[in-house]
Amino acid sequence: MQTGELNGYHYIYKPGQEPSSKILLLLHGTGGSELDLLGFAEAVDSSAGVISLRGNVSESGHARFFRRLAEGVFDEEDVARRSGDIAAFVRLAKEKHGFGDAEIIAVGFSNGANVASAVLALHPGTLDGAILMRAMVTVRSPGIRAADLTGAAGPKVLLLSGKEDSLVPKENAIELGSILSELSSRPIAHVWLDAGHGLTGEDLAQAKEWLTLNFK
Repeated sequence: MQTGELNGYHYIYKPGQEPSSKILLLLHGTGGSELDLLGFAEAVDSSAGVISLRGNVSESGHARFFRRLAEGVFDEEDVARRSGDIAAFVRLAKEKHGFGDAEIIAVGFSNGANVASAVLALHPGTLDGAILMRAMVTVRSPGIRAADLTGAAGPKVLLLSGKEDSLVPKENAIELGSILSELSSRPIAHVWLDAGHGLTGEDLAQAKEWLTLNFK
């Protein structure tokens, strides 16, 4: 396992078992670190490569991937800029670590899932798939529009929402599912769990099953 700095992000990198192994791009929640989802990734697919980022935006000392104005109210221009930074990071990491042929699947929780959804919408081709846990809509401004992927196969997406999530309103999660569905011809998998905002064993089970079915 290696550590490094690239495009303003501190990260951990672990190669996959094979040169063409899929790479799980891990994106933690508010106040987390690049260590948070390593165990989750290992349990989901121990043969996959892992590249785990630390958010480089500080909110009262808590690491995040973009700024927010209040709980659930995001700085949309910052979302657009930071998602571009992550897309650039992925390109640079491919060159540096030589995994250009690997499929890149984001695994994000809360703030990390939100920035991953912005990467999907604003920077097509960066991600081959995404597991988004407790995500919500990040960008609504008409001046910041999602990419037009009409006719493209597009990324595969698993959206895991909590029925009792006090931070992500149900209608917001449903709206995000609709937005993601419009990005490509692939239907997304939106699963509602008997959970709040925190992760559960069912998140792991659903993520593992979905990854196995969709990425060989």
